[in-house]
Amino acid sequence: MEYEVKKYTLINRDEEDLDNTININSTDDNLNINNNTNNINKTNEEINKEQNTNQTINNNENKFKLRKCLSIFLNKVTLMFLFQLIIIVLSAKLYIWTLWGCEGTQAECLQKIDQSQIKIFALVLFISAFLWGLNITFLMFRYVHFVYPVIQTLVFLYLCFIHDTGTNLAKHGAYNRAYLIFMLIPCIIIQIILIFLIKIFIKRKLLTTILIIIAVISFTIYIRTKIEFSCSKWNNGLKTTKLDTNHKVCQIKQPEVCWQTVFDNYLDFSYWLGDDCTKISFNNRDMMLKRTYIKDAKVIGYPRTEDWSYYWDSTLNSLQFKVLKNFKDIEKYSEAEKKKFEVIVDYREDPPKLIQQMQKKEEVAKERLEAFKKNEDKVLAKNVVYIFIDSLSRDHFRRKLVKTKAWLEERFENPNSKEVSYQFLRYHAVAAWTLANMVPAHFGVHHTYKGSPQDFLGYYKENGYMLGQSHNVCDKELYDLESGVGQDYRYTNFDHENNGLFCDPNFSIPGAPYSLFNGPFAIKRRCLYSNDTNKYVFDYGKLFWQTYKDSPKFLRVGFLDSHEGTTEVVKYMDDNLVDFLNLITGSEEFKDTMIIIMADHGVNMPAFYGFMDNRSFQYEKALPIFYIVLPREKANIHNDELKKNEQKMLTPYDINNTLLNICNADINNYNSKGKTIFKEVDDTDRTCKMFQIEDIICVCKESNS
Repeated sequence: MEYEVKKYTLINRDEEDLDNTININSTDDNLNINNNTNNINKTNEEINKEQNTNQTINNNENKFKLRKCLSIFLNKVTLMFLFQLIIIVLSAKLYIWTLWGCEGTQAECLQKIDQSQIKIFALVLFISAFLWGLNITFLMFRYVHFVYPVIQTLVFLYLCFIHDTGTNLAKHGAYNRAYLIFMLIPCIIIQIILIFLIKIFIKRKLLTTILIIIAVISFTIYIRTKIEFSCSKWNNGLKTTKLDTNHKVCQIKQPEVCWQTVFDNYLDFSYWLGDDCTKISFNNRDMMLKRTYIKDAKVIGYPRTEDWSYYWDSTLNSLQFKVLKNFKDIEKYSEAEKKKFEVIVDYREDPPKLIQQMQKKEEVAKERLEAFKKNEDKVLAKNVVYIFIDSLSRDHFRRKLVKTKAWLEERFENPNSKEVSYQFLRYHAVAAWTLANMVPAHFGVHHTYKGSPQDFLGYYKENGYMLGQSHNVCDKELYDLESGVGQDYRYTNFDHENNGLFCDPNFSIPGAPYSLFNGPFAIKRRCLYSNDTNKYVFDYGKLFWQTYKDSPKFLRVGFLDSHEGTTEVVKYMDDNLVDFLNLITGSEEFKDTMIIIMADHGVNMPAFYGFMDNRSFQYEKALPIFYIVLPREKANIHNDELKKNEQKMLTPYDINNTLLNICNADINNYNSKGKTIFKEVDDTDRTCKMFQIEDIICVCKESNS
């Protein structure tokens, strides 16, 4: 029993020891676990701390990158904004600078303006166009946001079509606008080509370089060839004759480059656009009637203007509006009254038909004939045809009026021809604009002369000539009549004239006589009622010639077809001029007739060649055409003197005395500076200074010595 108790006790003790051991082990394990847990917790904290630190670093790095990207973006945006702002402001400022105008009359402004500065204006306009085109080109390649080109375009639309749209020398925005837009297209083309070349060059440098070199060499050879031979025919007269450049007193040196020849035919907008007068007929009835008092008329009669005064009925700012006020509804008149209208347009026809007719002034013609008979044996010709072409140089005549030149050459030094033509190669303008040349030609005085001189037409009327005229401009005279010294001059009214037709709003916009695309200064073919306006002038001249077949007469036909910036439009009168000359020379009356073909000066609107070389521009301007055509019988009388004067320096003052000589005006009425070409002119002392010709237009070498 005792054994069992002891055994049990021992067992219990063992169990207790085991339990203690277990407990101790458990405690140790728990301690270890707790320690491990603490260690794990500690490690997690460190990891979390590191993660937090890393997160902070990452956040800071991201913020830095964001700031950097934002900074770069903002810098790019700012730079682009500033760049675009500079382009927009600079292009607009440059354009505004070219809008500088001259205050005063057209004649006063022409005298003030230094036309040698025109190429500076052209260069500034080109830069303005280039900058405008740059934004458009960048938009095409998505280099800029569309907002910038849109803003720039809106600015230019305002400047070009609202701010200044004038067509005179005070406000000439229409001309600036046309040049700007015309230059915009080649600028954009050049910019696109350059961008493509840069892109290709990056990929294929050698090929691009070779192509560029070939293109540059080819273009250079072409241009140099054009320039080198541009003046090869500049000295040429009719047939094989040439201008004598070695004159003792007035040596006219051949220009080095004839830019008008270089650009010849390139600026003919009528050709490139395929325009002719059947397509651009200008025959809108509403356009005419909305400016008149006859709102429902279908057959319209133009007013007779020959009895209107030069001042102030027919000045630049009054004539057209007076013509518009005096349009008549023909259908309300009797048949006898209808015949008194010389120009009628019938809108009942499709297209509208323009009619020209003329009734002979029998009593006036009879009185004039009686007066003429008193001088019949003293006058040089019973009939005079005076053909005036504004702004046509001798060299440009050769280029553009090819058929007329050939017509003159057939009659030049040809013993078998019934008519004989003469040329005057050294005919020199005295100024750069029409009035300053035609006042000496018509009145024999300088255009600044203050007084009341008589025009040459007064002597023709006094000596028995019937007077008729037409020219394709809304003017009573060959130049603008404005306030100034000329308002006291004694102008002579014609017996018949057709100038009112060209006051038609379909041709000349009221209040805008110098428009670029309409009227007498348009840079494209001048059309009205499906015909060239020059044809109506010639047709009216033929009508006058035939109506007064047996009467002594002086007929003047004038044209502004060469007075425009492209210098191309004049070619469209060539056929009609030859047809007119054939009619005059083919008539029986020509046996006692003289034909004078002349201009006031050469081209006075510079076109693009004027921007290259101002001296070439002055040569063209200084040497206008001067030809006469005589029947063989009269040529035999005057041939020696006329041939001797072929190379003599002549001016509008000589035109004046020649016209007076033809009608046998009293020699006391001749001007002191000029001579008549029907006597040999002594030009040993003739210089530009003698005729008050400014150096800028004078092409005589001695004038600057």
